[in-house]
Parts: sequence; structure tokens; C-alpha cells
Amino acid sequence: MGPLPLAVTLAVLNAQSVIAPVTDIRPGSLEELARDLQNTDASRRRFAIREINRVARVSRKHEFGPLTNDTTMDALQKLDFLDDHVVRICIRHLQADIEVRGCGKLVGHLETVAARPVVAAARARTSQRGEQRVLDRTLEILDAAIAEQAASPPGTESP
Repeated sequence: MGPLPLAVTLAVLNAQSVIAPVTDIRPGSLEELARDLQNTDASRRRFAIREINRVARVSRKHEFGPLTNDTTMDALQKLDFLDDHVVRICIRHLQADIEVRGCGKLVGHLETVAARPVVAAARARTSQRGEQRVLDRTLEILDAAIAEQAASPPGTESP
């Protein structure tokens, strides 16, 4: 193998590594994060709930934009997935005292009013100050959401 074919081979190999870099170690989808949230490995669960909370926080910032905007539609789809799939997992985790802080934050971000009794029960069981603070804040958010739903005219509440 002469110097020219070797150089061509090396150039192709380098080009392939540039096309598909392996620098992004985060899971690629919300579905994978939801699966990791159910994992028995505590570090995978903590990473998953941290990333899910980040997605929820960013999506809440973009959800009220114009519906013709791709960012708004993407945010609404992510929030819909979190409401449909991840909140159920978090409610089960709150009942079993697993990832209480992260799941409490997520329920607050999504304003899941149906989870209020579970959050209140988790608050009564916990003795850690950080978890108590997060659950107290979540209860405040849920109470405000309940009051807002009660004050809104009939037929205007969201599904």
C-alpha cells in the first residue's frame, strides 16, 4: 500500500468520524429517558429525572408562542408526552419514596393537579429538608392551579 492509498483511506476514516461524533452521551429521546426513569439503577434514574425536568422547564417557556412556530409545537408535543407517560411513573415513584425531589419538581412543572394527594402524602412521610422544600413548593403550585381552574369559566378549562 503506497502513500496515496493510505492517505485516501485515512481521509475517509477521519471523515466518517466527523459525520457521526460520539460526544453527545445524553439519551436521544424522551421515551428512552422515561425507560431510564423506571430503571433499578439509581444513577440512571437520577440522570433521567434531571433531564426530564430540564426538558419540561424549557418546554414550559416555549409553550405559549405562536402555533405556527416549530419551537412551540415541539414544546407542546414534549409536554403532552410528559403528561401522558412520565407523570404516571413519577406518581408511582412518589408513592414508593423513589426520586422524590425530582418527581416532585416535575409534577410542579406540569401542574398535574391529580397528583396533589400523592404529593401531600409524600410530604407527610419525608424528613429531609430538601425534599420537604420541593414538595411544599409543588403543593403551592398545585393549589394555585386548582384555584385557577375553579375561577375559569365553564368550558374553558384545558383537558
